[in-house]
Amino acid sequence: MMLDREIEFTLPKGVIDASGRLHRHGTMRPITGEDEIYVTRDRRVREEPAYATFVILSRAIVELGTLDRITPQQLEELFLADFIYLQEQFNELNQELVRFSELGEW
Repeated sequence: MMLDREIEFTLPKGVIDASGRLHRHGTMRPITGEDEIYVTRDRRVREEPAYATFVILSRAIVELGTLDRITPQQLEELFLADFIYLQEQFNELNQELVRFSELGEW
């Protein structure tokens, strides 16, 4: 079913964890209304609206390498190429779902 769709991705550069391991391969899921509400309630987003991108991406990324959980703080450390890539993947995934629902296909 389209609603359950997750996409796999490979970051151009990757994230290096505290142990020095590189993480490039991951999975992303579509966002939900609950995710949107979570973002609006985040203190960091209320203080700096641009931070919403980091929070929403951290919720959409299901896995990245062997990292247990992706936090907004980890995403702050991304190389610009990786951050732009993730935004593009996120937009493509979620826009595809909007087009799919507009067609009445679900």
